[in-house]
Amino acid sequence: MNKIICYTAIFGDYDELLNPVYADRLMNEATFICFTDRNDLQSDFWTIIYVERKYLDPTRENRYYKLNAYEVLPEHDISLYIDGNIFLKSDSINEIINQIFSFGAEMAIVKHPKRDCLFVEGETCIKFGKDRYDIIVNQLSKYKLQKFPHHFGLWACSIIFRKNTSAVENLCQKWWEEVQSGSRRDQISFPYVLNKLNFKGLLTLDWKWEENDFYKRAFHKKIIFDKPILNLNTEGEIYLPKRILEPLGWAGHIPFAIWLVWNYKPNLIVELGTHTGNSFFSFCQAMQTGNPLGKVYAIDLGQGGKHSGYYSDGINDDLYAYQRINYPTIGSIIRKNFNEAINDFEDQSVDLLHIDGLHTYEAVKNDFETWLPKLKTNSIVLFHDISVFREDFGVNQFWNEVINKYPINFSFHHSNGLGVLSLHDTGKGAEIIKELNNNLNIIQLFVSTGEALSQLSPIYFENLRLKEKINNSKAINISEKIKKIIRFFK
Repeated sequence: MNKIICYTAIFGDYDELLNPVYADRLMNEATFICFTDRNDLQSDFWTIIYVERKYLDPTRENRYYKLNAYEVLPEHDISLYIDGNIFLKSDSINEIINQIFSFGAEMAIVKHPKRDCLFVEGETCIKFGKDRYDIIVNQLSKYKLQKFPHHFGLWACSIIFRKNTSAVENLCQKWWEEVQSGSRRDQISFPYVLNKLNFKGLLTLDWKWEENDFYKRAFHKKIIFDKPILNLNTEGEIYLPKRILEPLGWAGHIPFAIWLVWNYKPNLIVELGTHTGNSFFSFCQAMQTGNPLGKVYAIDLGQGGKHSGYYSDGINDDLYAYQRINYPTIGSIIRKNFNEAINDFEDQSVDLLHIDGLHTYEAVKNDFETWLPKLKTNSIVLFHDISVFREDFGVNQFWNEVINKYPINFSFHHSNGLGVLSLHDTGKGAEIIKELNNNLNIIQLFVSTGEALSQLSPIYFENLRLKEKINNSKAINISEKIKKIIRFFK
């Protein structure tokens, strides 16, 4: 008879301890253990093991116990780890375990319900602040450089069935090493370790993740936000756009872009790739008040591509119309490819270059190197999408290379990431970037203001769509006609 241990690990006030529905029956099949640092946790069902914390971060503390079953548990044959918000519904663990391991598996985890790629998972964790931006970006960069395959698979690691074998122990040791050196979000590193070790003993459970016959996920007691408080006011000034359109991938950098132009005061800005104009018109808006004699050029064929999607004529018409009405002397749109448009500019004439066209490594490298002669010696260059790793995006790879040559730089990782570098270690551009690196408060304000803008903008657009649907509703139109008839007879 297999010795089975079911265990959880609860640290801080993120979760409460949940008893299974059929507690009396399950006690006869397995030992139930809870590792915790909380003296207030009491249970007649769980064996509570109070431990001293090894890590300040309660999530990392949880991961230590979660991944190192072979080290922290008493002697056992099979272990079942469950998150603190997992509520067991089944009246038998033995039955499920027999089904799982009858296929020859050594380990079983539920398939992720939404995604199948660790790169997309990492970007999602960045977007929702699940861990520090820089930690996740560095980890994804490492996997990208090692050419880890996209869409390899992704698992929801809230519940883990494991046999106590040497192969599983080795896998979990390597998994824990990745979590120690990288993100606490273990779902990012698990596919990497699985692939690197060529582990064949995993059974992927095609269960409904939220609720199935075996368990139900409850809400966490506490929602953890590591991000600063959202704030639309930055140091007494409002750094918000007069115009913003979907898609919103650049929206989170608009406050910084306006601040940068006001403080750097460039005479000539060139951006490679424009789409709906969120970055372009932010530069124009800031230039209008900061340096009204300056010029902003948007270079884009107006067709789109595989990374941005392909544009409709309506996007181009709107772009031209808004530019002509609002920035007739400041903004210009050039419909050429980047390599052709370079002939329209003098050498060493551009103060600020924004690269946001095709995002492959080769394309970004070409854009930077081709336009380098057109930049002043102390210019600032912006690289968008340094925090995107899906498919053939290669901005991060080139960014990590180019900053070795240009050490005066800074990275934002929200809104798909924005790299900021100075071509020279002295001058106004270098001073601004050094100020960013030395002023954590202003960085946090740019991030929080940008994220607030990114979060509020979809609400605005959803409201517009709702108004449009209501205005086009047959029921509304009919009722208006009836009202007119009634008013006529009155």
